[in-house]
Amino acid sequence: MKRILLILLILMPIVLWTASLLVIAQTVDFRSDSGRFGEAFGVMDALFSGLAVCGVVYTLFLQWQEIKRTVKNQQRLERSAHKAALLTCLSTELSALNTLLSSLYERINGLQKIKSQAERVGADLLAQEQRLTAKRDSVERDVEQLLRQIAQVKAEVYQEAESEQR
Repeated sequence: MKRILLILLILMPIVLWTASLLVIAQTVDFRSDSGRFGEAFGVMDALFSGLAVCGVVYTLFLQWQEIKRTVKNQQRLERSAHKAALLTCLSTELSALNTLLSSLYERINGLQKIKSQAERVGADLLAQEQRLTAKRDSVERDVEQLLRQIAQVKAEVYQEAESEQR
């Protein structure tokens, strides 16, 4: 569309100039009255100056549209850069949280291992306590039995000593 308009803007002055030359050549006898003939082209000069101004205005319009597009693209790029920075920040935070979560899982696994070891040690200690309690009870029974035997032997020794004294 812009190319067609540009081509029309270039061809229009040429066509108008040629058409005005033909019209002027038909209406004015340039051999007899060359002053009038030159003045007829003054109108064409004004026309071409107006067309030149139109060309400048059109060029300014195209530049304005290009500046608008550039500003829009710049804003879009700034938004994209902001989003990319935000995504990078969020990704970094996510990575840090993931690392923290992994560390917590490792600590929990370590604590679970310690707990299971403690449970095993506790079970071993409980079994050992039961065994020691059973041995203590057995030793206490043996001591009681020995004390009874000692008391019995003592009683026998006293009886013998009394019977010898008599």
